Amino acid sequence: MASLFGRDALRSNYDFHAALLYRTALGLRPWSNERDTSQTSIVVMLKAVSTVGGNTGLFRADRNEWKGFQMDDPAKKPASIALELYSPSDEHVEITFRIRQGGQFHPTQADINRVLATLHTESSAAKATTQAVAARDSESTR
Repeated sequence: MASLFGRDALRSNYDFHAALLYRTALGLRPWSNERDTSQTSIVVMLKAVSTVGGNTGLFRADRNEWKGFQMDDPAKKPASIALELYSPSDEHVEITFRIRQGGQFHPTQADINRVLATLHTESSAAKATTQAVAARDSESTR
């Protein structure tokens, strides 16, 4: 895997996914090095079979402590929009918005951003709860 994607891609699942998504066939030329051509071809083939969506765009999706990717542009009304997100501890969450055929509701980017804004890791949610309880307790002791 290190020879296909590079050592940096093996640091985390997020780094591997980023290396996979950002690799393209643009650098392939008839006169390219055979080894480089083989590696790029394998990665592009893996990318083709492993990526969900992305037909109308691929975007970074970073909010709170999560970072990841958004596959597809809601403005172009694709059949689905997928979020692939990773926590700081490299936990993976996938959220897919599917649009029913003939359905009236098509999520907007603002809708997707609201969903992203509500995501927190368990540790940050526990920290927020602890802070809220501490604030409540300090109010009641005044």
